[in-house]
Amino acid sequence: MTPSNCCEIGASYAVTGERDLAALDAAARLHDHSPFDVNELERELRYRPELVDGWLRWVEDKRWSPTWYFSPTDNGQYLVGYFSPDEDQKRLTVFDDRYRACAAFIIHELESYRLLLESKGRW
Repeated sequence: MTPSNCCEIGASYAVTGERDLAALDAAARLHDHSPFDVNELERELRYRPELVDGWLRWVEDKRWSPTWYFSPTDNGQYLVGYFSPDEDQKRLTVFDDRYRACAAFIIHELESYRLLLESKGRW
């Protein structure tokens, strides 16, 4: 699993409509062992901008909480946040750059998946 492969997880979902949990698991494990650099993910996303659209679709189809999200605003900015029924856990960062926002979201998504697996004793 490389940063490039990691960025492709969302694009794969946009094509198949199915989350590749094996790839997500592999990326989360690699990130836990040797953290991805947000700048490296951002470079890959800039090189292949269609990958960002895949991650936006990934997020649009989420139907659970708490969860991380990534979405455009009406004024051209991008939000990366954590939605939770618990007000104390909610987070929000506003980005002017879609690639940087998507890279930040991917990092959060990997870390969140690791925590989910840990809570289920599968890490």
